[in-house]
Amino acid sequence: MGAAADGWERQPVARIMTEDPVTVAPEMLVADAARVLLEGKIGCLPVRDGETICGILTISDALEALLSAMR
Repeated sequence: MGAAADGWERQPVARIMTEDPVTVAPEMLVADAARVLLEGKIGCLPVRDGETICGILTISDALEALLSAMR
């Protein structure tokens, strides 16, 4: 492994996390949130109700909703 990978498992998450991530409100429509995921090329969206994170929407969640709607 290269020097950059040495000790990665001992690094705090704060060093690599995305600061100020894109978030959505619980009232946002699934189709609109899926569009945010796709257009932003991101894998998940924190769901924020005011200042509180109340959940997370993943690509898998959006795909599951789409497949359920197709049944």
